[in-house]
Amino acid sequence: MIYNKMKYLTWDIKISFIGVIIIAVAIVVFVSVFSYYKFGDINKEYSGVTGELVNIKDELTQTKNILDDTSTELVLKKEREEDLSVKYEELLAEKKGLEENYNELKEKNEDLDAQLLGLNKEVGTLNLQLIETKDLLNAKEQQITALYLRLDCYEVAFPNAVC
Repeated sequence: MIYNKMKYLTWDIKISFIGVIIIAVAIVVFVSVFSYYKFGDINKEYSGVTGELVNIKDELTQTKNILDDTSTELVLKKEREEDLSVKYEELLAEKKGLEENYNELKEKNEDLDAQLLGLNKEVGTLNLQLIETKDLLNAKEQQITALYLRLDCYEVAFPNAVC
């Protein structure tokens, strides 16, 4: 009987061992199938996230390019602004110089106008004097002519004659 019991134990151990193997195989198959589907889901999610990351990377690249262009434009605008600022300062200084020159010329013009007015008055006075002098000269010439005529008359005629 002991031998019979041993047989039963051996058979029981073999069945238990086969059961454990079957359960282990079932667990391994279940874990493999579960892992396969889970890995598929995870792989789909990963692919989606990877696609989104690629899209975000493309958007960031476009944004970076736009920002680079904007930065370049801002640098150019800043340089232009500096150039214009320098030109403005030069023009402002030139304007001040021209205004000063204009004011000096205006003062000189006013002085020259005053001098011209004085000279015109003086010319008018001199013209009056010239007219008076011409009239006086004409009168004197008439007197001289009369005196020459009288002298001619005395010389030709009698020395005591009244002409």
